[in-house]
Amino acid sequence: MKTALRKAQRLLHGLEVQLGRRHAATGCVFVALTALTMTMVLVLTQAVAQISPAIGHYYDSEQLARMQLLSVVMGLFYIGVARHAWRHLRSEEAHLGLAYLLTTVMLVATAYVAILYGIKDTPMSLLLISAVALARAWFPARVLVPGVVLAAVMVIASEVLLQLGLMRYAPLLSAPVVHGDTIAPWWRNWSEGIYNLVALFFSGMMFFIFWLMDRHNEQLEKLARTDALTGLVNRGTFMRLLEAACAQQRAGAATVCVMLCDIDHFHRLNAQHGQPVGDRVLQRVAAFMRELASRPDAVAARFGGGAFALLLPGTSPADAGKLADCLHEFLATQSFESHGQAFAITMSTGIAEDARGDAAALLKMADDNLYAAKLARTKRELAAQMRLAAAG
Repeated sequence: MKTALRKAQRLLHGLEVQLGRRHAATGCVFVALTALTMTMVLVLTQAVAQISPAIGHYYDSEQLARMQLLSVVMGLFYIGVARHAWRHLRSEEAHLGLAYLLTTVMLVATAYVAILYGIKDTPMSLLLISAVALARAWFPARVLVPGVVLAAVMVIASEVLLQLGLMRYAPLLSAPVVHGDTIAPWWRNWSEGIYNLVALFFSGMMFFIFWLMDRHNEQLEKLARTDALTGLVNRGTFMRLLEAACAQQRAGAATVCVMLCDIDHFHRLNAQHGQPVGDRVLQRVAAFMRELASRPDAVAARFGGGAFALLLPGTSPADAGKLADCLHEFLATQSFESHGQAFAITMSTGIAEDARGDAAALLKMADDNLYAAKLARTKRELAAQMRLAAAG
């Protein structure tokens, strides 16, 4: 059962990827094979009518023979399109010309079949709608325009001809499916079969579309909550979580501790080594920040630039200081490379604890402490440079 579910999930994800790519060749394969399935159902039901006199009398025999020939030709056309598109699945060419041809022929042929069977009292109208929906799912709207326009013209023209008495309704049939009498068993079964087939296909397509929408909504929500480069929560989400933690603190929960961290001279690092190298630095730091926030209630966030933050409810400044020491020890073991040269980075940290539940005051305190740490590091670096200059 689990294996079947995993296979179904892989199939859905594969369809999602292909729909997202809107690769014309893939769409042509899928649409052509689906249209072929529908066409083969019609071929089989019409074949039953041809070999069974009890059923054949419901049809106009000459029209039925022509219709069967058309159905076979359409089936061969769909096979040819699917085969050609399959051979070019890995091609980067657009293949929109083939998509135009396929959708136009499919919609015109479906409209023609619907008119022959009677578009008002059979499931053929649903078949036509499903064909439009199928094509739109895989191709841009402009690809459907010729086929939709021609199909609409055909349906309108058939209505005009009916009103003028120049054409009879459902010319493929000896009499309409529903014409005031009790519906014949053949038409009842035929209508139910076609209707169920279309409904099953349409329901499956709607299920997939709604599943796809849910997936995209989840992805949009995740993008709204997280930093795209590092995968950590972003500043806005961190601030909302900090406000919530402070609200719990005001209600009697444990104190809240915040640690702000900033990569020293990050802008100079980007300018000297390039943004791709800077991105790799951020990603490696973010991975370790995620490890530091291993507690269920702890949160690691990227604040922007080279700045990160840790929300540590119920953590004392001393314990937060130990986490900062772990961060510095980790960075001391890390080496980054740019243009064949290795370099290391350092980070300054600012820690603050607030028992009043004031998020703004807590964040300002941590930022002030970070600034003080930056200033102290700068003074140490200047002192070291002066000693080197004096020694030289």
